[in-house]
Parts: sequence; C-alpha cells; structure tokens
Amino acid sequence: MEEQPGRVRLRRWMVVGLGALALLAGAVGCGGGGHAAAGELGLAYLGPLTGDLANIGLAGRDAAQLAIDQANAPGDLPVRLALKVFDTQADPAQAPRLTVDVLGDSSIVGVIGPLTSGEVKAAAPTLDGGGMPFVTVASNPDLARQGWKAFHRLIANDEIQSREVAGYIAAALRARTVSVIHDNTEYGKGLATLTATALRDRGVDVATDVIDPKALDYSAAVNMIKARRPDVVFYGGYYPEAGRLVK
Repeated sequence: MEEQPGRVRLRRWMVVGLGALALLAGAVGCGGGGHAAAGELGLAYLGPLTGDLANIGLAGRDAAQLAIDQANAPGDLPVRLALKVFDTQADPAQAPRLTVDVLGDSSIVGVIGPLTSGEVKAAAPTLDGGGMPFVTVASNPDLARQGWKAFHRLIANDEIQSREVAGYIAAALRARTVSVIHDNTEYGKGLATLTATALRDRGVDVATDVIDPKALDYSAAVNMIKARRPDVVFYGGYYPEAGRLVK
C-alpha cells in the first residue's frame, strides 16, 4: 500500500528532528517551489520579505539561513538542509496560495513560520491537513486550541504575556489609569484585550482605543488619550503603526 504524503513528510521530518527546526526558528522571532537535489531536505521559511514588516521577516530569514549553514558545515548530518523562502508580506490572504506551494514541493519536510497570528490562522489548516509540521512565534492563545497536530510555538502566548505586562504596570509602575490601544490585527487586538482584562482584575481603570493600520494620521486617538491623562499607555500591535502613533 502506498504511504500517504502527509505520513511520508512526518516520517522524513524525524530525520532532521523537531529540535533542529525549533533551533532555526529560535534564531530569529520571494517564491519557493521546486525540488532539492538528491540528499537534501528542504525547510520552508514563511515570512514577510516585503511590506511594512519586512525588517522582521528578512532578519528571520537570515537567521534561519545562518543556522542551516552552521548545521550543514560539519558534514555529519545524514542529509543536507536547504532553506526555501516564501514571501508572505505579513498578509493572511497570501497564506492559502503559499501553503499549497509548500505542500507541492516533496523535498520540504517542515516550515519555519508563518510569523503573525493572522497568517498562522489562515495557513495552519492547510499545513496541518497536509501533515506539514510548522513552528511559529505567533502568540495568539487561540491558535493552540484548534486541534492542529502539526502546530508548534516557541514563545509564551498572549495570556501569559498579558498577565506579566499587567503585573508590571500595576505593581512596578503603580499605574491607576491606563489607556490600552491596538491596531485591530489578530495579534494586536488579542494582546490588548487580554492586557486590559488583566489590568482591570488588578483594580486599574482602563480605557481602550483602536487605530486603523491603513491610516496615516492617528491624531484623533492621540488627542483622546491626552485628554484622559492616563498614567500609562499600552499598545498592542506592530511597530510601523506604533511609530506613527508615537510620532
């Protein structure tokens, strides 16, 4: 009986080991396709190489490539590893097409990424259905509740992060009033909502605001925050919008 492609990938994945993939992704936070030469196994990198979050994606790609080069250098692996890079543009809409490309390459046995929670939410069903293990730094806690067997995460989720952040704001900064603002992304909204709840649980007075990532002027939100005169402002979201907000 012919072995199912998903099971083949999982079995070949064990040749490299999940620990090796975790190491590559931990070294962080263009088209792929094709097939590696004989004796090579591919690891796909799904991250933004263009767009507002390109700096993060390019740094992750370079770190993964460095880790692969260092792993290959001694020549003691049973195979050579090759990195195949896919540009997600940090856009969840790109995920379905890219995951199809990844699964269509029989040399790829694991994925580093996707980077953001929105991308993972869009890509994970296809990757999991194809038996393709992937490891991410996306922190939305709901991602781990979908029953995906191929999903792995390297960092504390937002439930843990928000509790620690709220504890620091309330205890170390001794803030009594906080403005919580987010960029309405899957990541930013989730982290901000959990942080606001954790702050309220500690008796902190919290007001929330939302900014539009596509907007160029955040003066309306800033003026509302200034009028409240909070002790602390907490922002949940990505750095391009954070830069405009600070400006």
